[in-house]
Formats: sequence, C-alpha cells, structure tokens
Amino acid sequence: MRVGQGLGMTVVAEAAATEAQRKLLAELGCDVVQGFLYAPALPPVAFERWLIEHCAEHARAMLGRLDVAPAGAVAVKRSA
Repeated sequence: MRVGQGLGMTVVAEAAATEAQRKLLAELGCDVVQGFLYAPALPPVAFERWLIEHCAEHARAMLGRLDVAPAGAVAVKRSA
C-alpha cells in the first residue's frame, strides 16, 4: 500500500469478505476497500440493470445541480 500511495496512487483492496479484513485494511491505511462484504457478485443481467439505474441516478443528480429539466420535461429555467 505504501508504494502505491507513495507514487500518488489510490490503493484499492479487492475481495474483502469480512469486517475483520475491512478493519485491518483501514488500520493499514488502505484508501478503498471492495468485495463481498459490501456487495456480492451479480449475474451479468443483474449487473447491467444496476449499472443503468446507477448511471441514471447520477445523471438526475447532475441535472439537479445544473438546474436543468430532465429529458422529456418542458425546458424551463427554474432559477432567476
């Protein structure tokens, strides 16, 4: 971890499956932890659906910050 962080990289630990593993990685200073502890592997169709919904959610949030109406809505600037 220190080598990657020393090079200015974000260190990602993969395959964390238990709270003990997450805790140890946090104590060691790992930047990001991913694995079954947070979400099990998804079948391809389920992952595709999750990805589409996740991207749509982020797009809606971005439109909200830009104060722009989403597609299909009347394009009216909502702020003065």
